[in-house]
Amino acid sequence: MTNIPLGGKPEYATSSGDGKVYANLTDTNEVVEIDSKAAKVTRRWSTEACKQPVSTAICTLASNCTQLGTDASSHGNGEHCA
Repeated sequence: MTNIPLGGKPEYATSSGDGKVYANLTDTNEVVEIDSKAAKVTRRWSTEACKQPVSTAICTLASNCTQLGTDASSHGNGEHCA
């Protein structure tokens, strides 16, 4: 087990089932992709338009479905924003 520097404060995370983990960082307005095998952040996406991402989910039901989504409390209505 190891600590992985994310560059922000994580709130929620979800796994895609292939060794990748996605977490939203509340203080930097980002979603990060973590390679759990390499124990490092491999990609970052801004959620600046969302302001305060509050949940993260990924579709893994079908082999052709690889969508990642984040919702934000600033929208006030649970609007999908990323």
